[in-house]
Amino acid sequence: MGPVHPHAPPCATGLLSRTLPGEYLAMLLAVHAGFVALAWGWYSPDVWMSLPLIAGAAWAIARLVGFLSGWLVTPLITLSVMGATLVVDGVEASDSPEWLVSGPFSAFALACILGAVFTLEVIGLTESRSRQFASFVRRHGVRILTYGIVATIAIYTFAVPLVQELIFTLNPPDHPHFALDRLTLPQSMLFKFVESFTGLMFLVVGMVVGSYLNVVIYRVPRGISTLVKSSHCPGCGADIVARDNLPLVGWLRLNGRCRNCDTNIPVRYPIVEGVIGLAFLLLFFVELISGGANLPVRRPNSYTGVQWILFYTKWDLVGYYVYHCFLFCTLFAWAMIRRDGHRVPLKTFAVVFAISMGAPLLLPDLLPWPFNTGAEFPVEYTVRNAAISSALGVLAGAAVSTLPEILGWFRQDSRPPSPLFDRPSWLVIGAGLGWQAVVGVLALLAIWIFACALVDSPGRTVQEGPQSNAPVNHPPPIVTELRSMALPAALLIHLCLWRHVAEVFG
Repeated sequence: MGPVHPHAPPCATGLLSRTLPGEYLAMLLAVHAGFVALAWGWYSPDVWMSLPLIAGAAWAIARLVGFLSGWLVTPLITLSVMGATLVVDGVEASDSPEWLVSGPFSAFALACILGAVFTLEVIGLTESRSRQFASFVRRHGVRILTYGIVATIAIYTFAVPLVQELIFTLNPPDHPHFALDRLTLPQSMLFKFVESFTGLMFLVVGMVVGSYLNVVIYRVPRGISTLVKSSHCPGCGADIVARDNLPLVGWLRLNGRCRNCDTNIPVRYPIVEGVIGLAFLLLFFVELISGGANLPVRRPNSYTGVQWILFYTKWDLVGYYVYHCFLFCTLFAWAMIRRDGHRVPLKTFAVVFAISMGAPLLLPDLLPWPFNTGAEFPVEYTVRNAAISSALGVLAGAAVSTLPEILGWFRQDSRPPSPLFDRPSWLVIGAGLGWQAVVGVLALLAIWIFACALVDSPGRTVQEGPQSNAPVNHPPPIVTELRSMALPAALLIHLCLWRHVAEVFG
């Protein structure tokens, strides 16, 4: 596939080079990837684990220095390399040093670097060719979606077990107990297929929830019931029939237009459905079928996967999953409402706040990190500890939400407060997850905003109009959207990395 227009290369350095700190960050990531390659090549005796990581590090360095800049195929290669790195990370490395397997030079750390590169590539591609991609998706969206789902299931079902089996065969563990519970290749493929198909169902459920959130985001600030009136076109008012109301698929089938009046249906509707669906899918893998590997303090389940978590239902993990999806959807909907220039209605906040406070009192396990417990065992889950943890979380959330007023970062006028410090959102985070989560989300929020600043050059200007010579600063639209979604994004990242965050805070 040939290169794109030279003025819009979808490469990592194309975005980071807008600012001097961004260029430094690109160099830092490239150097770190180089150290990962050197560490695995020098210290690891597991040759068949080292080779994919060395190749992945080399690809990350090449992309960060601008190699293959402007080629449309590079994001797909980066995603494939990142997937291979995660496969290697999931394999037991019995002979490799512990500091190499779980330290800053681990396969997971390299996967994070590749994930950052992939994200930058997608952002650059979206900025430079948004209109072309929008037109292409409108014409072939259903086909792309179908082929993408089938290809993903096939790769997860066949390629991942084959790679894991190859690594195990070429480099078997020294200790027999590592192979006691190991599945055969056909069994592994069967279980991977079940996991992928179950994940697809969770993705669909998430998109259905996202479709409902679109209704909530539009109607709640306007005082319209979300249950009584059926979905309808905002242009002509015609009811949307069931076959056109399928999440994501309906918009693609209609080519983004109303069947009755041909009015454009905003692209934000399928985007919201897709984002919520992917968030459900991410937590399905990271939190649910992993046995709670992301949760702090709590010991992860020994037996994981769909068969042990869902078929032999572990209701505590199901409760975590549902509760955390609820919190993320709440913050996402409120961020979108703020983005549209509205305030969250007090009645809506009161209902959600009561749920986030009451759920841990009914099920104290929903707060996996009580206020009086470090990141070590044992831990005691009681109603008293849950009540105190939620109360301290509310105080911490209230303190964070008042930071702009305390530090004088924003003027006190009639404008709504910054979405980054939306008080209802921070109170819900504190009540539902505890004061430790408030600190962790705040740290990740700062990193997110800093990352947005790295790809947003303040000197980037455009002309006000064809007859105007006055340059006006306009941040790239994608950066503006990323800033508006900073708080729910920080919460989702925190949920996925909660155990690692707990280790940092001790």
